[in-house]
Amino acid sequence: MTLTPLCAKMPNPNVSVTICSYNRADWLREAIESLLLLDTNGFTYEILVIDNASTDHTAKTVAELVEQHPDKVRYVVESQPGVSFARNRGVAEAAGQWVAFFDDDELAEPDWLLRLLEAAEEKSVRCVGGAVRLKFDPGKERELHHWVRVTLGCTEGMEGQMYDGKRVPTTGNMLIHKDVFEKIGLFRTDLVEGGEDTDLYHRMRKAGFPAYFCPAAITHHQIPPFRIEPKYLESTSNRMGSHIARREYEKQGWLRFPLMVFARAGQTSLIHLPKLLMAKLGGNPEAVLERKCYWWMWKGYFTAAFRLIFRGQNQANPVSFRQERELA
Repeated sequence: MTLTPLCAKMPNPNVSVTICSYNRADWLREAIESLLLLDTNGFTYEILVIDNASTDHTAKTVAELVEQHPDKVRYVVESQPGVSFARNRGVAEAAGQWVAFFDDDELAEPDWLLRLLEAAEEKSVRCVGGAVRLKFDPGKERELHHWVRVTLGCTEGMEGQMYDGKRVPTTGNMLIHKDVFEKIGLFRTDLVEGGEDTDLYHRMRKAGFPAYFCPAAITHHQIPPFRIEPKYLESTSNRMGSHIARREYEKQGWLRFPLMVFARAGQTSLIHLPKLLMAKLGGNPEAVLERKCYWWMWKGYFTAAFRLIFRGQNQANPVSFRQERELA
């Protein structure tokens, strides 16, 4: 089955739900099927799939869904690899006034998009983020500690409130009005280590666009067993630390950044390392895993900081989002 890369646009939908995908055809199908069941209460939306040059059966899978729902599902290929390139293509192709970002490994509650739109109207904001819950395979549930859940993308647990810069909306569950992009630009494509959504939020905040967290707008992040294995959590934690280093380097400048790194080293030595040792002595495997995630994050931070200080860049060995497919 063949599919024209760009299908017909829905005339003037209120929202374009954008899903960027690479080699996750089966999860992508589940994600789209959950979006087809959304409650609308009068608004209209399209589902815009951005295939970031997948090599599996993504095209065939989406073609089947386009054939079944030609008035709802649209498919675009972005050949430039990288999640920011795919998201920027999604913004460019979106026919709606609002762009909702949704991941290809998530499932939406039926009222997810409705709650985001209601919050945007009620709070008079141009950006709303929602709660991401973890969805384990049946029989594989784990009582993970807080930071492990955060590492896996969980954002539930907050009350409804404005984001303050410490907590930020993420592209797994976020609604943005298109005029925001017109004012501040698109996602940065040079942030190969991740954090492009965090960067976008800080630019929004600087430009005077507040963002609100809506706990009632819920998505579920798929967590198969491999995502709880140390190998995956270490890779994800390293990437998080690498982005923190990049953000601090750009904020502090090359003169003050080494002082920040020195302070982080003291914090790690005096706080995180002793807590890791205490968790091991306590014999609680979940506590040990949480402390390891902290340790791996700061390991990624210091590795990136070294490259930034001595080379002025952090792309000597960039972390690819696509490594997960090798870890699975």
